[in-house]
Amino acid sequence: MQSKVLVLGSTGLLGSAFKYLSRNYKYDFLFPSRKELDLLNIDDLEKFILLHKPDFVINCAGHNDVKAIEVNDEEFDLALNLNAYLPFELSKLSKKYKFRLLTFSSDYVFDGQKKSYRESDTQNPINRYGLTKSIGEQLALSLDSKVSIFRTAWLFGPFKQNFVSFMVNRALENQEIKVVNDQFGSPTFTIDIAQYVLDNIDSHDNGVFHLVNDGSLTWFELLDKSFSILSLGNDIVGLSTKDFSSTVNRPLNSVLNSYHIKKLRKLELALQDYLINYEL
Repeated sequence: MQSKVLVLGSTGLLGSAFKYLSRNYKYDFLFPSRKELDLLNIDDLEKFILLHKPDFVINCAGHNDVKAIEVNDEEFDLALNLNAYLPFELSKLSKKYKFRLLTFSSDYVFDGQKKSYRESDTQNPINRYGLTKSIGEQLALSLDSKVSIFRTAWLFGPFKQNFVSFMVNRALENQEIKVVNDQFGSPTFTIDIAQYVLDNIDSHDNGVFHLVNDGSLTWFELLDKSFSILSLGNDIVGLSTKDFSSTVNRPLNSVLNSYHIKKLRKLELALQDYLINYEL
């Protein structure tokens, strides 16, 4: 009998990668729409799980509008519900109905004061979005359920706008390009994340894991490499975080090192794959 895999948030940047790759796997996939399943209604969520009896639940749902979350209390409340309380409720249901929960967190749980971070490093988020993800991790792990949490970062991939596609399209329209050049992170290809999770779905352990492509860059360097791959000659203006006006504190260095699982393929190969083989 085929294992049943429920994917939540399948219309987002990461969730759409799972939906795209699902055709390559012999599992019984479920991709409920928002109309079919309101993730903020926990009673409906439990009824859906009881009805369909998934063996695995992949939670890609979340609220990641970092700026809006920081300045708007309603957006912050939504982020708390989706990023913190939903993983907690799913962890409860995992324990009750015996499925494995696979959910995602962020490099923003860290303050950016180290050169890089391992899974066991102390969390200290410096913005509201990071706080909601940190709370979600702690709550999901508090119940001794079958829960695998994958921290990832700076996602790029097809089917939804992201930093890379947004900036490339600006360049194609000959708009001015200004990018921060002193924030370091671990850009990661959504397709690589989804493939790793699905390839190993029967063997994931409990706990927190860093799941990123092999390489670290600044936002400026990421864009510079992207333009080079596409042979775009647009000028990129590099700005320091201090010079870049923002309502959000962001970690200056949130590079994720992986000590429990092997990193995904080289970042430059993943970036080339995305920019050459997928529609931006």
